[in-house]
Amino acid sequence: MKNLLLLTAVLVTSASFGQKTLFSVVHKQIDALGTVVLADSTAYGYTSTPYLFNEFKPKFGFSDDYMNIFVEDQLVHANTKDVYYYDWSNVLYTAEAHVNILSNGLITTSENTIASNRTLYTYTPQGKKAMVITQSYDGTSWNNEDSTIFNYDALGNKIYRAEYHFNAGSAFIDELDSLTYQAGTSNLTQSSTYKPFMGNLEANYRSTITWVNGKVDKIDLFSGAGPNAFLWKFRMFYQYSGNLVSTYDLHPVYSNIVSTNIFESAVFTFNQQNDPLTFTSNTNGVMNYSFEYIYDNEGFLNQMKRYYYNHNDSVVELGDVTDYNFANVASVEQVSTLNIVLYPNPTTDFLHIQSETAIERLQIVNINGQTMLTQNNSNDVDVSHLSKGTYIIYGNAADKSFKQTFIKE
Repeated sequence: MKNLLLLTAVLVTSASFGQKTLFSVVHKQIDALGTVVLADSTAYGYTSTPYLFNEFKPKFGFSDDYMNIFVEDQLVHANTKDVYYYDWSNVLYTAEAHVNILSNGLITTSENTIASNRTLYTYTPQGKKAMVITQSYDGTSWNNEDSTIFNYDALGNKIYRAEYHFNAGSAFIDELDSLTYQAGTSNLTQSSTYKPFMGNLEANYRSTITWVNGKVDKIDLFSGAGPNAFLWKFRMFYQYSGNLVSTYDLHPVYSNIVSTNIFESAVFTFNQQNDPLTFTSNTNGVMNYSFEYIYDNEGFLNQMKRYYYNHNDSVVELGDVTDYNFANVASVEQVSTLNIVLYPNPTTDFLHIQSETAIERLQIVNINGQTMLTQNNSNDVDVSHLSKGTYIIYGNAADKSFKQTFIKE
């Protein structure tokens, strides 16, 4: 993490317990030979006060309208967001390069400079997303492509979400979600999804949740069966150890009768802080997949591992690993952008940096955040020793800095 902090111009000192900033998420897969290979990664950069996570860990709650363990998809309030992938030739490339505009600590515009598209965000007075609009640039103007509208009740519960797609200047609904809660609580009792079919909205999916003594007792799952009709398909029963869920069993439903057969089951374990440790899913009595969650000494999610059952060899295999890289942040320097021209790019040996002032310090890192080269007081860089691939070069002069991607061939 030290390298990542240097390249994002962040000054790190000892910070208060439980205050961290997310700098990168690295996803790795396991190939057929059991080798760990990088699949994709996301790097966040900060040039103003960063978004501080009081906690970042898996949650047990509603995911896909039923109770499960999931890692929250949080909007990271960073000034930049870069996403990297391997292509079919196993060459790493920058898939997305976002520049974000923030207002009162919330992202209002996120522009992907590679794909020439952007996302606009508006919020409620409580800081919840009210509308999200995606736009593409045709060389002359920005055009709406999709939008999502959110409505909330007085308690802040999301009760309505509608997705629209724009075509020839008109907006067509792509999906509509409707949610209801127990009166005066945040206990979700029903979630319904509708999607268009031949010009009309039709029922797609529904879940109804039954609560007993403040806990979810069972969830009934329905599939769409017409414009506003749902067909009962499954019932999930939950069991608890104290206040923590221990298992669920999924039973099929035939002709509105719940079968005694168990189609799918799951087992949950938690640590002493009531954070999820493992989640294992079994289908027809055979393990299907499992997750393992690993935390640092401050309780932040450090790593998530996913295992699969290899039915051919009857063994459990590690499938992929996701690393969450945090750092304690006490303060962040305000940094102005230094305008540069970097050439040649791609390059095989040397890079030259044309800038308005002499470069004082340079740093080149690979996609894993590892520092490959540092250099002072020079606008020319010898990169002939670097392996082929995509790198990020950071530099600063006086009170300004720059960041740019280049390819070594």
